[in-house]
Amino acid sequence: AALGARFDCASEAELRAVRALGVPASRTLLANACKRPRDLRAGAELGCPLTTFDSVDELRKVARAWPGARLLLRVRADAPAARCPLGNKYGAEAWEWAALAAEATRLGLPVDGVAFHVGSGAGADAAGAYENAIAVAADAAEVLRAAGHAVSILDIGGGFPGGALGGIAPAINAALEARFPGVEVVAEPGRFFAERIATLATAVFGARERSAGGDARDVDAIATPTVEDPILHPTTRELFVTDGIYGSMNCMLYDHASPLPRALATDDRARGALVPTTVFGPTCDGLDTLVRGHPLPAGLGVGSWLVWPDMGAYTICGASAFNGMDAVNVPRFYVWSVKP
Repeated sequence: AALGARFDCASEAELRAVRALGVPASRTLLANACKRPRDLRAGAELGCPLTTFDSVDELRKVARAWPGARLLLRVRADAPAARCPLGNKYGAEAWEWAALAAEATRLGLPVDGVAFHVGSGAGADAAGAYENAIAVAADAAEVLRAAGHAVSILDIGGGFPGGALGGIAPAINAALEARFPGVEVVAEPGRFFAERIATLATAVFGARERSAGGDARDVDAIATPTVEDPILHPTTRELFVTDGIYGSMNCMLYDHASPLPRALATDDRARGALVPTTVFGPTCDGLDTLVRGHPLPAGLGVGSWLVWPDMGAYTICGASAFNGMDAVNVPRFYVWSVKP
């Protein structure tokens, strides 16, 4: 907020949270294409200048609850390899654009531009996905202009990978120069900023070894493999940790993520031979299984720690307190480091 960023919000609660930081209404966008009545009323009350739509019904809701709103037409433009596709739920199809533009005109609602979202985690050939989406948006802009709307904004959504854009940025810039010269461009780079800045640390509170025959044995009663003799038994190591799919690891279900842990390097037990390890979350649900057969040091046990990198996006925001295990109000530590 202090750096002058704008904020893409999905609900009343997010709008109010952003305004509480001192962000002026002019720097907010309510970018949920199908909003609850309370969200519409909050947009009007808080002076949010822009919101998105993709249906006639949404236009009529806006006209009733937020008649002063300015709009962006959300169009469908999917990345084929997106980790989390969004086009199945949001985005007007090409054959709907003219009717939507006409209805907005009839209701006296100005449409200032076009918005799209290629899908969260755009995946392989993300550059091509944005090029295609910008072309689709340019076609939609022509339909809006033909209906009398002044198109001045393009929201290119999110879907950017965490931490590095690679060839995506040049592809977007070239497509914008070719198809959208002179318009204001808005982007939603949430994963890009958030994913790689956070590491989740989980304590090991249970450990066992399970033989090929299926029996579980207390690890304290079994000799630990060494570098010279790394496999003493045809077993799988099993560890239980303090977070799982009902906590930050919900990203495995909802974000299709595949987080992989490593042992905390300061633990002397982390220096042994690697053995196939299954890691479970803390709840009573058998689905709460985080990795299977992942190589981890054989000496890890109760009191050890596993760290999970790249856990800043779509993790703790979806956590719960299932089984009475609070995975929401967890300690956070902020570290500033500089490479030498």
